[in-house]
Amino acid sequence: AHPGPDLAAQTSSALAILSLVFRQDEPAYADVLLRHPRELYDFAQATRAPETPTDKSLGRYSDSILDARSYYASTSGAQDALPWAAAWLYRATSEARYLHDAEADYTRVADNTGHTAWTAVWDDVRYGLYF
Repeated sequence: AHPGPDLAAQTSSALAILSLVFRQDEPAYADVLLRHPRELYDFAQATRAPETPTDKSLGRYSDSILDARSYYASTSGAQDALPWAAAWLYRATSEARYLHDAEADYTRVADNTGHTAWTAVWDDVRYGLYF
């Protein structure tokens, strides 16, 4: 009832990256690690908020975890986290659906001409996504 697609997508990214780290030496563990980012990514996609003219975030975890609002409020939302997760899942799995999702959502982020952040931060991974 209270999703946080940005947090779910960021966690998915971290686990997908971790699976790549373990792939060569511990492939069975890497496979286990990939199950969870797929689930988290699917949850994030299923619970993403609709884009509106005034809110392009696609959902923010701090709208659900109210204690976070005063300390770590999400500002960018899931708009950058979803294609970031899809890109890492594609890298870890080579599954075309993730590449398709990453490309589709990347266009939304890349078209944002109001982006003024100076570097990647915990709440904004657009620079990594551009790369």
